[in-house]
Amino acid sequence: MEPVPGNNSTGSAPTGVNDRIRFSFSLNQAGNYAVYARFRSNGGSNDSFWVRSNNGTWVKFNSLNSGGGFSWIQVYDSDNGQQPVTFNMNAGVNTLDLAYREDGTHLDKIYITATGSLPSGLGQSASNCVPPAYLTANPSSLSYTDAGGSQNVSLAANVSWTATANEGWLSVLPASGSSDGTITITTAANNSINGRTGSVTASGGGLSAIIAVSQAGVPCTLSATATATAVSCAGGADGTAAANI
Repeated sequence: MEPVPGNNSTGSAPTGVNDRIRFSFSLNQAGNYAVYARFRSNGGSNDSFWVRSNNGTWVKFNSLNSGGGFSWIQVYDSDNGQQPVTFNMNAGVNTLDLAYREDGTHLDKIYITATGSLPSGLGQSASNCVPPAYLTANPSSLSYTDAGGSQNVSLAANVSWTATANEGWLSVLPASGSSDGTITITTAANNSINGRTGSVTASGGGLSAIIAVSQAGVPCTLSATATATAVSCAGGADGTAAANI
């Protein structure tokens, strides 16, 4: 968490929902809990947050001298001699809000505990640090000759996915996967003089990646004599056209 440069609210906590970050979490037991923050500040005029629990009174968490690097400290009340604060939490779902007070203060992680001590290093693994889902295809378009054939597409994904083709002359294998993978897209021969298009869609986790497919038609050949021109299209009809050559 890093406040937008110029966002400062030193007199009181900002009131907008976009001016804070809210953590929702569940506890098995009600009680008083300490909150530790891993933070970094870049100077004495950029070293504070506002903190509250369950929509309670905001606590001014000021003078967070981190020495330029990230460090852990228990949330304290700057208006009460920097006395460490414990927050009364409920059994079940609780919320913890942190709002900007001075820009330039960076928050990396919080640790909430009824019995634990000050964390060290990076602290414990966070339960809510889930990377955003992604699903992409490379390349995102393929071209085939009239003869058809197979080409590979690489999928980058951290979700389970399925792959489907929207035309009968298209096929894709494998039809599903659970992470990064390669799919093979095959087109049947096109016996028409007209080109055609289709697509293969990989979808999963609310995301989709579409691979556009185009295939050329059968080429026409042109031959000429002194009196006529013959046009021949494989898969189509032959014909002659009178010409003065």
